Amino acid sequence: MKPVNPNTDKLSERIILGVRKAVRKMIEERAAIDEVVMIGDGEEGFKYVPAKELLETLRKEEENAEKQSDE
Repeated sequence: MKPVNPNTDKLSERIILGVRKAVRKMIEERAAIDEVVMIGDGEEGFKYVPAKELLETLRKEEENAEKQSDE
């Protein structure tokens, strides 16, 4: 089903981008002070992960995404 308003897709993309930026900033702030963050484990549960570890994982994923887009 297509949205009634064609601007809905653009708005949704902007909202998602904003949320991603906010989450990234929160992870960076927590990594700077050696805290942990709680993340979903994909099985209806959660676990605590050091923010530094999560930030490094995000950086690697971004690098891989950039490499794939260059190909």
